[in-house]
Amino acid sequence: MEKWSSEVESFNDKEKKEIKETKETIFPDFLYLPYFLLHYMTTGFWLFAFILSTLYGAGFHLWQGGGARQLLLYLLAAWVGFAAGHVAADLIGFTWLSAGALRVVPASVGSVLALFISRWLAERNSPTQN
Repeated sequence: MEKWSSEVESFNDKEKKEIKETKETIFPDFLYLPYFLLHYMTTGFWLFAFILSTLYGAGFHLWQGGGARQLLLYLLAAWVGFAAGHVAADLIGFTWLSAGALRVVPASVGSVLALFISRWLAERNSPTQN
């Protein structure tokens, strides 16, 4: 929780007071982090993350081929992996090559890993063709 306290120091006194009151009255400690992430991320952050992860999923589908099911699978895997990579990097404090609040490098790595894992699982569960 100390990491988040240091980031809150950049806000003005009114915002600090609002965050402290909200945290103390509404959210237990384990729910404060998701509130902080959702409340202070800008629309640009969400839009850039969505576009970048969608490009990863669509590019992977273009490279691997397949039908509409594979496209949906790759898009979902890219979105989930991107979010997981960002959150993991944020929790450990990895900030190298960030774009604002978005941890681009770890989020991209998470997306690519999720894409390859989803492809492997899809091939493993599909019936073999002779």
